[in-house]
Formats: sequence, structure tokens, C-alpha cells
Amino acid sequence: MSYRLNSRIVIKNTLNLVIFSLFIFCSSCSTNEDPIVAGTTSPIEEETPIEDETPIDDETYLIRRIETTTNGVTITKEFNYIGNRLFNCTGASYYYGSGYNDYNVFFTTPTGLQIYTYIYEGDQLIYLQVGNSPNDRKRTYFTHNGDGTVDYIQKKVYYAGVDHSYEVTLGIGKYTFENSNLVKHEFTCDEYNEVSIYTYDTKFKPTKNILEFDKFLDNGVFSTNNIISIYNIKNYTSAGGIQNQTIKTTYYTYTYNTNDFPSSATRTESDNGIDVVSSINYFY
Repeated sequence: MSYRLNSRIVIKNTLNLVIFSLFIFCSSCSTNEDPIVAGTTSPIEEETPIEDETPIDDETYLIRRIETTTNGVTITKEFNYIGNRLFNCTGASYYYGSGYNDYNVFFTTPTGLQIYTYIYEGDQLIYLQVGNSPNDRKRTYFTHNGDGTVDYIQKKVYYAGVDHSYEVTLGIGKYTFENSNLVKHEFTCDEYNEVSIYTYDTKFKPTKNILEFDKFLDNGVFSTNNIISIYNIKNYTSAGGIQNQTIKTTYYTYTYNTNDFPSSATRTESDNGIDVVSSINYFY
């Protein structure tokens, strides 16, 4: 069975969404282009969380706000909708192109506007471009193998005038899927190679019912369910040719409401023995 990088891969029978922590899934060997949140539309009115005792039709259950507190600092993400389609999330606006297979996301970053363009061929993601300026773009090309894996190649675009742009390969990677969840992500470039292993619960993701939001990548993770662990190992060569390795682990512990959506979570991130604990609250 082929796992596809969209709504029909990740959740076969429903166009659902992936939660928006959005930073580009592929690690670049040259530059990082992590989106930084900043409001792009007028604020929405805060909604009162739905009580767990009130059963809700899970097809209309929409995430409204996510609050993440780390070391006493709380970051809030607000979600605005038109029907079940996301119009914006704090820091990003979503544009659904005139063609069914053309999608764009616009971010505000410290260096200005950043545009993510996703191109689909039928149900399969085949192309992703990140960047607004012709001199600062990355492109990723995907190949669907039909065996539960998807290969990709990431390239840097160099602009040398009209009709004279060229691409240089930054790295290659592979996704491996099981039960509509990404279970392994591999990436290799000149400077390093890394592997991430994921495990999941069996409950609904908070963004399950956001129409077509799964067209956009979520921290490099495509999944139907909620992540409960991430194991990442990275090998690289430092100055002087010294071989190094870093190991990072992340664990999530959830509480759920009666509709089988997360109502809160505790996230523990460990980077070479240093732990950072965050609390996360979900409001629908």
C-alpha cells in the first residue's frame, strides 16, 4: 500500500490536518528557514474550552487555541477558520491556489515575507519550494516508491539572471510509513546524517478536522495520530575532522477528553542529558 504525503495518505477517508508548529521538515546543510510567528490578521475572540462531559460530533471539532508553557513562558497559537478551512494561524496566512494541487503558506519572519509553495500531482506531494527571493530559495522533490517509503532530494536555488538559475543539491532523505504514520525519517548531507524514529498513540490529533491543512508539513511529521516519542540521532564532523554524535529524545504524555482528542500534554525534551519540560493545553 502506498502512503501519500497528503490527506489521502495520512488519513485515507478524511481530509484532515496537521498541527501548525510549522517549520520546514528538511534540515538544510547551509541555512535554516524556521518560520517565526507574528500576527497577520486581526485578533479573534477567545473562546471558552468545551467541557469534556459534552460529546461533540468529531467531524466538526476544531482546535481554536494551543498554549505551550516552557520555563514559565507561555506561547499561544490562535486559529481562525472559514467553515472548516483554516484561514490563518498566529504568524501565517494560508492560500489555496486556483488549481486543486497548488497551495501556499505565507509567513512573517525577521527577514521579511517567507513563502512555502506545495505542488501535488493527484494525491501525491511532488514539490516544495521555500523562499520569496529568487536568490534565497530551497526546493524539495519527492518520489513515491509504493512500498510505504518516500524519497526526497533537497536543493538550493542560485539565481544568475533571467533564465539562468541553477540548483545545487543540499541533501537527500527518506520517509517510512506504517499505519498512516511516519515512523522513520532519514536525512543525509555533506556535513551530517541523522535518523529520527517516531511512535504514536491511537487517538485523534487536535487538527484532525481542519480541511486540507494536512497539505502543509508539520515539523517534518506526517501522521494520523499523536506523537508519544521521538528518538533522534545525529552524526557529524566538527572542525578538525573530529567525529561527533548527538542524541535527542522527546516524550509526550497526554490527557484526553471524551471525544478522544488531547486536552493537555506534558512534553519532555532531552538533549544530551539536559531535560526541558513543557506543558501544553488544547482548546476546541
